[in-house]
Amino acid sequence: MPMAEPGAPPVHLPPPPPRQRADAVPVAVAAGSEFPTYDEVVAEHIRRALLHTRGVKSRAATLLSIDRNRLYRLMSKYQIPADGVTAE
Repeated sequence: MPMAEPGAPPVHLPPPPPRQRADAVPVAVAAGSEFPTYDEVVAEHIRRALLHTRGVKSRAATLLSIDRNRLYRLMSKYQIPADGVTAE
């Protein structure tokens, strides 16, 4: 196996990935779309968990890794009905 120069990465390892600037923010949103707020993301996540568990709150809370009482508080805060479907 060839020897690497002192301070250089070992020859058998791939080169490290390029460093990003500290202020660089990865963009995962399509151009022209609105970026959702934190509250919108949390509310939608809760709705999807409730739909997935067919409204069973203890299972939805377990799926979300939160306490059932916290789920009830968040549902109240975001005005999410018991079944997770909003009346519009």
